[in-house]
Amino acid sequence: MRLFFLSSAGLHRPAIDALKREGVRADVLLVSISGRSDDFVHTLLDAFRPRIVIPQHFDNFFVALADPAAAAPVDEGDLAAFEAEVEAAARELGVTVEVRRPPLLEAMTFR
Repeated sequence: MRLFFLSSAGLHRPAIDALKREGVRADVLLVSISGRSDDFVHTLLDAFRPRIVIPQHFDNFFVALADPAAAAPVDEGDLAAFEAEVEAAARELGVTVEVRRPPLLEAMTFR
């Protein structure tokens, strides 16, 4: 499984273009959504052709992690807009992709 983690909604277009030319793909794309540009989602889906997109940095940084509200979107409308952008770009590009909102701190086992 190939993961691409972009912790900022800023894009360095020459770097993304270079990765696309090299044929770099990602099965899972983890992206920050706050402050994204209008072409952010389309650019990433076109370059990496992920199967799964996981949005990040939409939660409340000012609530203790033990509080269930910590994982709630600060702006549900913006998160829904991001998901709609993914769906629209995927349709346009002919990419089959699923957007997932995993729990903030789900139980993990390591083997």
